[in-house]
Amino acid sequence: MGKKSTSNLNDSAAKVAIRRKSISGGRESLYLDIYNKRQRSYEFLDLYILPELSYKGAANDEQVRKIEDINAQIRERNSDAWLEAEAIRAAREAAIIQGGAIVTSTRRKRGGVPLLEWLETYKDYKAETGQSTELAIQVGNLINHIKLYRWNGITLNDVDESFCAGFIEYLGKAQSLRHKSGQLLSPNTRHLYYSLFSMAINEAVSRKLMDSNPMERISRRQKAAVRKRKSGRTFLDVDEVKSLIDTPCHDEDVKRAFLFAVATGLRCGDIRRLKWSDIRNGVMRITMQKTGAPLRLKLNDTAKRWLPEKRGDGDSIFCLPSRALISKVVRQWRKDAGIDKPMSFHTSRHTFATLSLKSGADLYEVSKNLGHASISVTQVYADLVDESRDRAMDMLDSLNLV
Repeated sequence: MGKKSTSNLNDSAAKVAIRRKSISGGRESLYLDIYNKRQRSYEFLDLYILPELSYKGAANDEQVRKIEDINAQIRERNSDAWLEAEAIRAAREAAIIQGGAIVTSTRRKRGGVPLLEWLETYKDYKAETGQSTELAIQVGNLINHIKLYRWNGITLNDVDESFCAGFIEYLGKAQSLRHKSGQLLSPNTRHLYYSLFSMAINEAVSRKLMDSNPMERISRRQKAAVRKRKSGRTFLDVDEVKSLIDTPCHDEDVKRAFLFAVATGLRCGDIRRLKWSDIRNGVMRITMQKTGAPLRLKLNDTAKRWLPEKRGDGDSIFCLPSRALISKVVRQWRKDAGIDKPMSFHTSRHTFATLSLKSGADLYEVSKNLGHASISVTQVYADLVDESRDRAMDMLDSLNLV
């Protein structure tokens, strides 16, 4: 009799275990694995184990100490998350054994989503909607700076005007995590992180996780620390392009891709994804990575000249290294060519736009070839051409013709 009772108890006994699921950003989501009456179910708890920060990007002892403090806070938060998960697990198990109904957790209230958790969700959302990998990387950088600023226990409910103003002030003094020399963030990088944070909060508002975006109530004076610096766009003239053509480059694919971009205006990301199947009868049709908009472009003879030998209809046309290595190759190539101006791969796109306008192309046509949604964006290049022409006229004064 007693043996039968033991058997019945084992059959009805609940088996509730805490499990981990790896998700984006090195995080782990905690969930319950529930086995009851020969049926298995799962309950996700909205609790997360966060990874500790790496010391690799620390520029100095002060940043090392700051990372140590943050990692201590992360360990404490992870311990709290695990204890909360264990409390929920015990409650579920007790409810099943006692024959009661399982009541799922209602711990998460509107606005109670942890800020870092939301930013990770936002990063995943942008990746899923076809945004570039570069954007996801920058959101990841934003998350690291939020951790260095103030994040422990911060939820979307806590993101108010004071928090936002403090973050803007932090960005104004923040050091780059990529350089070990303690270099401050550039004005444009500060503006980028400010914009990404505001965009993430706007998305939280649209999902009704917050009532409004407090960033919109920050004064112009407070935003001065993250104001974007107006920078001139570097472009090459015809002689400089010819000099590059005549100068050997350490990576032939990079050279061909750059000069192909000079002739087409394509961004580096689009050139990297370009396949032979995208070109038919001298016409290229692609979907631009940055905007998701379709682009049709007739390839001129100059562009065709820089296409490499075809390796197969489905193969990528250009085999390019990482962005960092491309930048290194382009910088050395520029020096070898004797070009005395800043130059990146993206300079090729600026060069295409300005040379097209200088050759007499219509502003609207150039805008369409660049894939701009608005002609006002292309107007920047028209202004550059006008400035270049003005300088050429001023140079006549040096000839003392009067």
